[in-house]
Amino acid sequence: MITRVIKPIQIVRVTPLKTVSEDERGSNVALSIRPTTDLLLIKRKKGTVSGEHFHEGKSPEKNPETHILVSGEIELYCKDLKTGETFREVICAPALIEIFANVWHKVTALTDITFLELNSIEQHKLDTVRCPEPKT
Repeated sequence: MITRVIKPIQIVRVTPLKTVSEDERGSNVALSIRPTTDLLLIKRKKGTVSGEHFHEGKSPEKNPETHILVSGEIELYCKDLKTGETFREVICAPALIEIFANVWHKVTALTDITFLELNSIEQHKLDTVRCPEPKT
């Protein structure tokens, strides 16, 4: 297939990315590539634990919560808050991970990892309930 350019277009746009939060586990970098689609580029160091929360499904971007594991290896542990059913799996990049509402989840970085989370930091904060693993 041959693509022809009818009018001159901008060739490249480079935008520096802003770190929105950082702690001993690593950093979160926010990016917005379209007016209605936000992404978080998340880096975590080997041995760190993230998550330990669930989403109530208030935000469509959080039901399901969608991650793209770009590099590295994780252990994902999930617990359905309604049924008590659990899921544990080692996942290697690249992988698409979707976690549905009312599923408590925890990610352990088995190596240094990088993943994309398909929502903004604001959407994440509005629909995240942090807590230890619930007993069912």
